[in-house]
Amino acid sequence: MLLEYLFNIDSSTVCRTTHALMSLIKKDGKYIINLGPRPSKKITTLDELRKVIPDLDEILADCTEQKMLRPQKKAKRNKYHSGKKKAFTIKTQLSTTKQGLIVNVGKPVPGRKHDYKIFKESNLPKIIPKNTKAYLDSGYQGVQKDFPDLNAIIPYKRSRNGKPLTRSQKIQNKKQRKVRVAVEHTLSQLKKFQILYQTYRNSLQNYETVFGFVANIVNFRMLCRLNAA
Repeated sequence: MLLEYLFNIDSSTVCRTTHALMSLIKKDGKYIINLGPRPSKKITTLDELRKVIPDLDEILADCTEQKMLRPQKKAKRNKYHSGKKKAFTIKTQLSTTKQGLIVNVGKPVPGRKHDYKIFKESNLPKIIPKNTKAYLDSGYQGVQKDFPDLNAIIPYKRSRNGKPLTRSQKIQNKKQRKVRVAVEHTLSQLKKFQILYQTYRNSLQNYETVFGFVANIVNFRMLCRLNAA
């Protein structure tokens, strides 16, 4: 509506223009992340990213959840209902560097799916370099057993019998939270865009495109700040 008012154009023109702009940052179904003032080539993998950022020794991963409209079909309602949010949601897995730069955006999935199951079904465990530490939250219990080659670090969790954590474990958890705060800050930057903060009312087929578009804008702003510093 804002574009219609500012440029005196109709809604169909706004829609066509928006899709044309989104296609500029998308190639072969992947969202390209450009790092540095003028990189020699477009970066699509973490190995290529390591060549640009030599200190890429930590990857932070988390899932973000956004409310959506109530599906009409019952089967779809069951699939998208999130017990955590008590609403119909859609989830997206995100991974960043310790500086908060987004390096991987997963495909959106129904909100009922658990975070760790999303991680296992994604390509993220395969593309993280072996020497890179992967900081995950407590919802990824079992990752060290299922992916022994992955240098995964997750917080200690209190056992079911109620046994409290030791002082050493609490200290380790606090250190991990200080590292993982970068991905939380990035998620908050994404949520500043109302299309990812409010209830998503557009077609779910376009959600991945919209999310990738906003992620590139957030990355661009972060790179500008890093280059200025």
